Amino acid sequence: MFFIFFILLFFVCFNVDTESRFSIKIIVILLCSYFLVVFVLVMFLGHVLIVAFLIFIK
Repeated sequence: MFFIFFILLFFVCFNVDTESRFSIKIIVILLCSYFLVVFVLVMFLGHVLIVAFLIFIK
């Protein structure tokens, strides 16, 4: 699931129409990088919470 999402995000980010306005391309790249950072943080926090929960159960 993660790899599918990452590939789709990468495809959308870097296949923006190059003939469109430069500002639109910058905004799209910024949005893509923002969502990527948020997604990685959510995944990381999720793993940390799961590990902490497993340690707490023991």
